[in-house]
Amino acid sequence: TENDYLSNLMTLNLVYLRPIKALLEENPKIVTENLRICLLSIRSDLEVILGIQKQFMSDISRRTKDWNEKTLLADIFIVFADPLKTYFSYMNHYQTVVPLLAQTHGSDFATK
Repeated sequence: TENDYLSNLMTLNLVYLRPIKALLEENPKIVTENLRICLLSIRSDLEVILGIQKQFMSDISRRTKDWNEKTLLADIFIVFADPLKTYFSYMNHYQTVVPLLAQTHGSDFATK
């Protein structure tokens, strides 16, 4: 469900991305510059996505609370069409980070 998705995004941010950001700020040379930039970009994109998702969920919940045959949802999706383009940036960074992380086998984080 959308609630599960939002919960998973929040977990990803709190458990993984915030600690990685702190680690990279403390020791920027722990990984290659390209990987560092991509990881920080993913975190930044995710923060934006979290904000969008929270607002989207709020709007959908408010609208569906008193559901009837005249209730419409399309206008909510139209409002969020442009902000949801952030997902493209997130996915592009993600597709770059995964191979970079695979090359390091996690060793950069574990040894420095």
